[in-house]
Amino acid sequence: MAKALKGCRSSFSTCRKYEDDIASVIHSCSLDTNAIKAKLKSLTANKNSVVAAQTKLKSLASRRGRVVRSLTTCQGVLDAATRLVAMIDQNPASTLIKPLADQVAAAEVTCTTAEKELLNALDAQIEAGIEKITADIEVQQESLLEVDGVTASSADIEAAANCANPQCSPVKDDEEEATTMAMVATTTAASKRRRQAIEDILKAKIV
Repeated sequence: MAKALKGCRSSFSTCRKYEDDIASVIHSCSLDTNAIKAKLKSLTANKNSVVAAQTKLKSLASRRGRVVRSLTTCQGVLDAATRLVAMIDQNPASTLIKPLADQVAAAEVTCTTAEKELLNALDAQIEAGIEKITADIEVQQESLLEVDGVTASSADIEAAANCANPQCSPVKDDEEEATTMAMVATTTAASKRRRQAIEDILKAKIV
């Protein structure tokens, strides 16, 4: 009896692992590879623009000389850079990031000593934002590998369509996503009930 129970537990553990994988597989099916590539395109463009903006902020923080205004003022640059940090933190793939970063990168203003100190203080936050975008790029490549079997090349990303919305979410339409999430929830709930039932039986056998 003890040997049989041990074998049952082993088989049950194997089945439980497969059940845990089901939710992940179903979720993968809800992802649209074209949308993932579009998100990668937005993320890559955002990263390039934010890096350029960071370079400009560093330049403004150390610059001496005359001003040629193209944005507004140094305070305007500070405000834009602060908004940029907040936008990246909220959604690093947002299509609204690149235009703002490009605006910062194109700025030609003169800053006071106090403003330069604020620019220097923003550098660490911008750097953290770049790291966050890079991490999201890696996540999207992993998702693409899981769904499509391959990651996207630079050419694939460049050729990808633009995101369908500012949020750049790589999922299918809302109705289809809702159906998929309902399937995941149902599968998970059913799996938990089966596990509990089997565990109760095993405990009863031991007693």
